[in-house]
Amino acid sequence: MCPGENPGKKVQPGQALSGSDGPATSFAGLHESYVNIQGTASILEHIRLVWASLWSDRALLYRRELGLDIASSAMAVVVQEIVAGDCSGVIFSQNPRDSSQSVIEAVYGLIPICNL
Repeated sequence: MCPGENPGKKVQPGQALSGSDGPATSFAGLHESYVNIQGTASILEHIRLVWASLWSDRALLYRRELGLDIASSAMAVVVQEIVAGDCSGVIFSQNPRDSSQSVIEAVYGLIPICNL
């Protein structure tokens, strides 16, 4: 979705890092993401805020602790349209702790009813 398309739609600008999570690293929650952002100016501002979080104190410290090259850090920002749902979830085809298992996690959506 491009800024200016569907001006009444709400979006979520968030980070996308290639190879960010592995057996010894997890970047989940490290960088900023925002929900229910509306309007071109606000979307563009929040894209800048997500990009800027690549250089936050906590992000720089984490990369240094892992021995990663801070100068080569890069981030893409993904802007996704918000879809109102009763619940949401994620499925991992392989449990990181036990490869013979899959993991399904679900939580209530923005609407306070979830019939699982």
